[in-house]
Amino acid sequence: MNLFVDDYGARLEVEDFMLKVMQGEVIRKVSFLKLTSINLLKPASISTSVLLEAANYQVPVLMYGPTGKVEAWVWSPKYGNIAEVRKQQVYFIEDERSHSWVNNLILLKFRHQSQNLKWLADRIPGKKVELLKALSRLDYLGKKIEDKTTFESLRGIEGSASRWYWGSISIALQKHVQFKGRDKRQPKDQFNKCLNYMYGILYGIVESSLLMVGLDPYIGIYHIIRHDRPTLAYDHIEPFRPWVDNSLMHIFLERGINEDCFEEESGLINSTTRKMLVERFFKDMDLKSILNNKKIKRIDHIHYLSQLLVKNVRGIDEDENYML
Repeated sequence: MNLFVDDYGARLEVEDFMLKVMQGEVIRKVSFLKLTSINLLKPASISTSVLLEAANYQVPVLMYGPTGKVEAWVWSPKYGNIAEVRKQQVYFIEDERSHSWVNNLILLKFRHQSQNLKWLADRIPGKKVELLKALSRLDYLGKKIEDKTTFESLRGIEGSASRWYWGSISIALQKHVQFKGRDKRQPKDQFNKCLNYMYGILYGIVESSLLMVGLDPYIGIYHIIRHDRPTLAYDHIEPFRPWVDNSLMHIFLERGINEDCFEEESGLINSTTRKMLVERFFKDMDLKSILNNKKIKRIDHIHYLSQLLVKNVRGIDEDENYML
């Protein structure tokens, strides 16, 4: 269970060995055994006893900024065999196996993006030509990815695919929302503001998953390593972004977002809309998808991929792949 607290002045304490959450007149208790993470979306009061119990049960506590980005973490020092795995992680970056790993991530991202384009073409027949053209382009670009493809070339291929993907989606959704492709930094349009917020939630889950298996989120493979950025989380998130894209497209097609969903002065997403986005995010991440001939929740795919990366880093089951 991922607990999200999105009310100003909420208080979190420990009572009878359980987490006690007080939000106004609403009081609820949750066992730490049932928690996967504690997420604070607004300033809240949290006791040191909560942090210590969360660490004891290996439940990360994440604190978010106003745009949905994780600004601070508190986690257990016991995650995984940190010394052994992280040392091998550094060596893995220079190993040719890391190229195959990254190639697979990007191909999975393309596959999920293609599924979104097909899904949208079925729902907006008037824009089917533009969407199928982008779909054809993604298929062409995917075939250009080989084991010998350098990361620099791969970034170029991925960038081109992104322009086709988002360009066609912005055209298809123009009656529902106006935006010109993907805008990662301080967007003005409704779609990208909401998308960045939902990506922020996904980043938190991905980074938490990496920590739990003993990997260092700040030692990336594909994205350029920066001391202040969890670049491995940037790598690891790629196949799952299209699931968030699809959730948000659903919302706009249902006309669930309008001008009233944003604060008038700051332009930020208001509290009610943030709650709706969080609820939709976890509802869709609880949907089941095929993995190794079994249907499991989408959110569990993230943890499986983290575990599989550890196996690759340690040189175990090198031929095992993550495929949907």
